[in-house]
Amino acid sequence: MNVSYTLYGTNSSNLSGSISRDSSTSTSQQTTHNNTNLTATNINLNTTQDTKIKGANLQATNQLNIDTKNLEVSSVQNKHKAKTRSQGASLGIGSSGVNSVGFNQSKADENSKTVLLTSMTAKQVNINTQAHTQLTGSLIAATDTGDKDGNDNGQLNLTTNSLSASSQHHHNKNPTQ
Repeated sequence: MNVSYTLYGTNSSNLSGSISRDSSTSTSQQTTHNNTNLTATNINLNTTQDTKIKGANLQATNQLNIDTKNLEVSSVQNKHKAKTRSQGASLGIGSSGVNSVGFNQSKADENSKTVLLTSMTAKQVNINTQAHTQLTGSLIAATDTGDKDGNDNGQLNLTTNSLSASSQHHHNKNPTQ
């Protein structure tokens, strides 16, 4: 709380003062990811267990071969959440009584998510999944080396018992009052 008084002259009838109170709080949480990049001429993953590729980019200039029980390929999201609250009040007093009254209040919330794409690319992609393949906000593509547009070259071979795919979205929520 801030309190101040000011005297003007020597006559006590010119007494003035003000009282004010201000408070604010702020909190912030952030999660940041960096994708791992694996680049090779050929990439071969062979296992009788499950394979999970999350927050990584696999890029083979020639062949990408995966043979696994279950395959899960998913992207990660950077997250940021912040809250700010503030309020204040003031009262001005002069020789004639209350001269001014003020009040303010504000709040701001921010919530954002940004997707970091997980991708598996090669000139030829061969995936054999014995049970289930789950793709979440990720990319599997067969493209020719040097094709900056990432056009499909028809060399993607995917064999799986079941396939599920879902997307992840960028999100930004910033209401202010």
